[in-house]
Amino acid sequence: MTELTSDDCGVCKKPDCVLRCSRCKVIFYCSREHQGDDFCHHAPICKTITKLEKKFKDEEAELRAHPGDWMMPKDPFETSIGHFWGIIATRNYMRARYTYIRSLVDIDTKASLHKQLDHGMDMLRLSRNDNLGVRQHLPSVMIRLNMDQKCYDFVVWWMRANTGEYVGCDKSDLPFLDIKGGDLLENPTRFLHDHNDLHMLTAVTLLKIKVYLDIKELWKVPMACAGRVPMELLDKIKTFIPLSPIVAGNRRLLEMEDHTEILDSLKYDIRLLYEGIDNQNRHFWPAFLNPREHLLAQPVFMKDGSVEEMQVVLQMVFAAWRDVPGAIKFIIGYIPQDHRGHVFRDPN
Repeated sequence: MTELTSDDCGVCKKPDCVLRCSRCKVIFYCSREHQGDDFCHHAPICKTITKLEKKFKDEEAELRAHPGDWMMPKDPFETSIGHFWGIIATRNYMRARYTYIRSLVDIDTKASLHKQLDHGMDMLRLSRNDNLGVRQHLPSVMIRLNMDQKCYDFVVWWMRANTGEYVGCDKSDLPFLDIKGGDLLENPTRFLHDHNDLHMLTAVTLLKIKVYLDIKELWKVPMACAGRVPMELLDKIKTFIPLSPIVAGNRRLLEMEDHTEILDSLKYDIRLLYEGIDNQNRHFWPAFLNPREHLLAQPVFMKDGSVEEMQVVLQMVFAAWRDVPGAIKFIIGYIPQDHRGHVFRDPN
């Protein structure tokens, strides 16, 4: 698991704090005073998280201690990697661990995000068929941690698995999450089929918007400094622009003088993704105009294309959209006027 040694204070947001809650271990404080100030708010959340953590760890200990029989091999954590869910006795553990991951959402810190990602990836390692839908939770977490390339590679693999390219992906001898360095600038048409995952499609859309907005900012530098700043200084200035790792790691993009063609291509891709998502669930994009009621909803049952499906997806992805400056405003610009019954209201 990833262990962070510092994070923002849970009260004043001061960075690089080392005083950590000893129970949940995912919230930090700059002082004992602020830890005390936050006690009434944090205590019930912390109690729930630690209770759920104990539950899945107790389930794990029981599985590891099992001697093995005709229904379950000894220590399935070592002997049943990839098809863990196929052993009925492991399912309570998997459900308990995913419930724990979901509980961590209530503490919005980098440490919490890292823990969600680490546990989620380990669950997928154990059970490649992902019967609980853990994969749907992770793309937004990766984007919030600025792991954009890892997110895109992850999403592409699962979208290909969804088309049957990796049929039988629960088998440990078949490729699993083996895509590295996928090209975010590629055309997304092949992913736009009727049964793709809204969580995945919205992640790709957000990544493309993030890169589009970054390139626009990058483009402003030479335009503003043209003829007045030496090229070597211009390149240094560019390094201070907060960029997606996908842009920052692409030398061709950084050195390009005219980004018009790439920006037009990205806008075309975003339009395709917008329309593909709208075709799957017509409620999704209009919900960005007034998300609060949907973020607070507690849907019990959902079907494809329903309001309830939109609410479940929105609750998983909205924090990532909120974290990318300009992303929500950008996508709202695509929403037709007849869907704009009200103006955008920030849930915060």
